[in-house]
Amino acid sequence: MDASLRDADLTLAVLVQAALGGADMTGANLEKTDLSGAQFCAGPFVDGSIRCVQNLTQAQLDQAWAWSDLPPVLDDQMGLSLPRLCNPALRSAYMAANARGVPEGC
Repeated sequence: MDASLRDADLTLAVLVQAALGGADMTGANLEKTDLSGAQFCAGPFVDGSIRCVQNLTQAQLDQAWAWSDLPPVLDDQMGLSLPRLCNPALRSAYMAANARGVPEGC
């Protein structure tokens, strides 16, 4: 069974390297969500199928961000562009400040 993130408030969530394939993202709020390395599709399975996130929009992705050296993985057939990518040179200061949200200067 695939996860339901329908209408989930994921504001400021850290979904680094999350396996999201098949999840229903209808209405999910991804404001300032870190999607670094997140996988938006799962598979191929034994039957050759691949399951991708359902009901994800570009507007949702545009609210999120990721480090440019660890971008999220989207399937070309999803027709979506990556979220804002941040320069990894900002990572040290961001981590040292125990910051949340989009890194300053990104």
